Amino acid sequence: MKFRCSSCRLRMKALHFHCEEGRGQPTLASICDICRQAGLSARDFENDPVQLFAQTLNMRYAGKLIEQNNEQETYHAASVVQESEFKRQLENLIVNYDTNELVQRQVARKTLNEVLWSILTGKIKPTLTGDYKVDFAAVGLRIEYDLNNLDFIAREIIRRQYNHRCQYCGRRGNSVDHKNPVSLSDDNSLENLTLACQECNGIKGNMPYYFFVHLNNQIQGVNRQLVDYENLINSLEQSFRARHNQLIARTHLKNVIDDPELRHLRKQNKELQAAIDSVNSDYLELRNSRRKYFSSQWKMHRMVEQDTII
Repeated sequence: MKFRCSSCRLRMKALHFHCEEGRGQPTLASICDICRQAGLSARDFENDPVQLFAQTLNMRYAGKLIEQNNEQETYHAASVVQESEFKRQLENLIVNYDTNELVQRQVARKTLNEVLWSILTGKIKPTLTGDYKVDFAAVGLRIEYDLNNLDFIAREIIRRQYNHRCQYCGRRGNSVDHKNPVSLSDDNSLENLTLACQECNGIKGNMPYYFFVHLNNQIQGVNRQLVDYENLINSLEQSFRARHNQLIARTHLKNVIDDPELRHLRKQNKELQAAIDSVNSDYLELRNSRRKYFSSQWKMHRMVEQDTII
């Protein structure tokens, strides 16, 4: 859920409008935390959507009350940012901060708000590209994105320890995975490492290890099917390659392109390829369903932890 700030006119998540003026009661302000941190008072600004949401959700509202038939022009703080595209890029920068725990660990929200206010008031004039890594650097925020400092030896130790098998689904894998994401734990010790296939590593992402393992334990039957599919496809593809090589050899020995034996071999290969394609299709469908399962459960878990819609 997003609101537009009545001061800087940027549109951002509702979390930026939560404030501490409610004496313990949840409170929404008419202006964002960037503007409040800069010293502006929410009481000087109207914000009809925020006021309405606060009233509907039984929250306090910190802002200038909007009276019916009030034709007075709402006050806006001075801002040199007028270009809609630049505002959109600023909003994207805020979104990327809000959703990136790695960035949040290295840059305090207060620091980001100070930088954004300097941009809004024209003290700094960065060139934004839409690429958040480039843009954070452009506004003077130094962020280290690669905290994975594992060397080759450590990776090989883990691969050999687990015999090149994914410890989540059981398929072949060579991706050394941090149980507790290194972006959050900064822990590169061997105790925090396990082996995963590329697919499981990607699905897990920054999900807490305990939660991913809990979800994974609920679908062990699916994981066994994935292993069976992988073994079946590998076996079929080996057979196909052997038959293909046989066809090439027979064609070379016969020194002809077409005869009954070669046609028979080609027909066999075509039928085998069709069977492999069918199995691959079923395999992909199962993998996609599994990915959606993890994604939906992780999303629901975060919603439950949030405890409020705004």
